[in-house]
Amino acid sequence: MVDRLVAALTARLQRFTEEGDPSGLLDPAAIEEASSLWRNHIRDERKAERLCDVLAVLANLFLVRCQVLPQDEGKDDAMVAFAFCEVLAAIDPAQIPEPIQSVLAEAPLDPPDDVELLVRVGRRAFGEHARTGHPGVLDAAIAALRDAAAFTSFQDDLRAGRLSDLALALFTRSQLLGDDSELDAAIDVGQQAAAAIRADHHDPATPHGRLALFLGERFERKRDRADLDAAIESMREAVALSSPGDPAHAMYLSELANSLRTRFERTGNLEDLDTVIDLIRQAVPLREAGSISESIQLGNLGAALLSRFQRTGNAEDIAAAIDATQRAVDSTPSDSDY
Repeated sequence: MVDRLVAALTARLQRFTEEGDPSGLLDPAAIEEASSLWRNHIRDERKAERLCDVLAVLANLFLVRCQVLPQDEGKDDAMVAFAFCEVLAAIDPAQIPEPIQSVLAEAPLDPPDDVELLVRVGRRAFGEHARTGHPGVLDAAIAALRDAAAFTSFQDDLRAGRLSDLALALFTRSQLLGDDSELDAAIDVGQQAAAAIRADHHDPATPHGRLALFLGERFERKRDRADLDAAIESMREAVALSSPGDPAHAMYLSELANSLRTRFERTGNLEDLDTVIDLIRQAVPLREAGSISESIQLGNLGAALLSRFQRTGNAEDIAAAIDATQRAVDSTPSDSDY
């Protein structure tokens, strides 16, 4: 299998060299083959003797892709190419593509291990799916990310992030297929990711935020109150674990407010509505002034205040609702349909 995949990718590179046609390298199937190659290589009994060939073909594949893709689309390919070259530099520097040799010579780094490379390939495959919509690349991403999580020890502080990446890929596939079993799998892995967060994790909020998204989607599909409650608690964790300076913090505040508003509409619990108003008031200053996101937040604030006025008759709420709604209108960009 490894030899066959090396040959297939080498043929794609040769076709580009001889004909100048990059279509074979930009074909989503090339990323599928790259993902499959590295996954099979890790398990290969002849791993050591084939390592240079595998690293060289993968480094060249991603390097050429980053050169022929538009700059904003090729950045991830460049990072993956560089990662493979870091490993190759310690084994056979002569096989490193010329554009990267000088960079590594100036700033040599510790090479990533096999599993980290698998993570990078999986994430790149996931990005390729976002770019092309090709379902086979998403399957390849899930396979690579699943293997990476399986190879990561329970004591490794990277485990939570790797599980969360796998959960997001599974969730994406569940959205494409409308498959409840895929959504259940995403939630299960997402819960494992949240449970695996260590005290010193560099990004403890993201796994909780993603899990809340998955649970919220299952609530929308099945209308099970337990999923809504669990989504709210998970998003509370995301809010608590993110700082106001984090760009995601405002999003977490807004999503928590939306979920609490949904629960209020089902239960009539005024405490939830009070919290909604408080959360939106925290989120508004974090949005760019004059942006559509600020306008939406102000509109949501006005609607929540109006709902509370209708329940309590408090004149301060109706005055604040009118003010928030007017500010929403004033801050709406002129070219917006909102």
